[in-house]
Amino acid sequence: MALKLRKKKQEKLEAKKHTILIVDDEEVNRRALRKMVKDDFEVIEATNGKNALELIQALPESSTIHIIVSDQRMPELSGVEFLERSMSIFPNAVRILVTAYTDMETTIQAINKANIYKFITKPYDPEDFKHILKQALDSQELQSVKKALEKERGLNMLKSNFTSMISHQFKTPLSNVKTSIELLEFKSYNLDVKLQDYFQKHFQSIHEEIEIMNLLVEDILTYGIVEKRSIIPILESVSFVDYCEFVIHHRFSNKLYNQHIEFQVFGYNREITIDTKLMEHVLFNLLSNAMKYSDESPILRIRFQKQALVIIIADRGIGIPQEEQRNIFNSYYRAKNAENHQGTGLGLAITKDFVELHNGQIKFKSKLNKGSVFKIMLPIHQNTIQEQE
Repeated sequence: MALKLRKKKQEKLEAKKHTILIVDDEEVNRRALRKMVKDDFEVIEATNGKNALELIQALPESSTIHIIVSDQRMPELSGVEFLERSMSIFPNAVRILVTAYTDMETTIQAINKANIYKFITKPYDPEDFKHILKQALDSQELQSVKKALEKERGLNMLKSNFTSMISHQFKTPLSNVKTSIELLEFKSYNLDVKLQDYFQKHFQSIHEEIEIMNLLVEDILTYGIVEKRSIIPILESVSFVDYCEFVIHHRFSNKLYNQHIEFQVFGYNREITIDTKLMEHVLFNLLSNAMKYSDESPILRIRFQKQALVIIIADRGIGIPQEEQRNIFNSYYRAKNAENHQGTGLGLAITKDFVELHNGQIKFKSKLNKGSVFKIMLPIHQNTIQEQE
């Protein structure tokens, strides 16, 4: 006999935090389980697997079954068969199979086919059973938290703690390593010329790795400041062409970057009101990405329009997969084809925030294995910059 929920019971079910479905063809077993769990769970019952499937299929979409407890030996559908079919309806429910027989084949079937959390043999101790249910809920909640963390890519607290850890645990040691290497370089000048060349080669390699680590730390620390909404723009009027040339020379003159930046200017050079430190981050992040993901030299093109400055950074690199493009401005997000390149997944998130602080917009187009083009639009005639809320 198929069981139907009454309206009153449905409302009560939705109000409860946890719901348990008991499936057993023997009334005495259902009654015992109901009595055991009724104080902690909203209880739904079915007399066999077929009825249970009909029941859970008829539940409102907002309903959730947290735990399913099923007997193994029932008419029409066995417990394993029912639990396996229930996975498509409530995939996140914790499944528990109860049987009076310790059948190893059934146990293996249950684990492999129906994703069983526990296999319980009769008779069982009520207190032990309650403890298993509590463990089951804890396991389910842990999985929910894990999925939420993966989806959000870390909670704000985790990010803040990580940022603090980076600040204290990496910045100072990196500075100490750099100082020590410079001292060793100084001492190496007294060595034979051949040895000097040998050591200089390795010293240069160490300097480059330190620079990469410093850039990673800088991204993380900068994003920590952005998240706290504690950035106050310091505005000044600059010749934007001269400013770009300064950034290129200042940030890309070391041996870490081998490509030449092709700098193009269109229109009449004018002074632009910007926060030079924030805009340096924007240009550096986009240009260093263009170099990182391409062997060819990137293009930096600026175009002065009547009321806007257009900045284009283009490369002919690996591109961004179409299905991942909607996520690239999310913090800590890295496309799959970028995983073999060093980075934090923060550069573009920082870039977007800093562009918007200038009342600007950033857009991009990208094709896999063809390259990417990032376009920034900044208003030229602006009296204010967006304030943090």
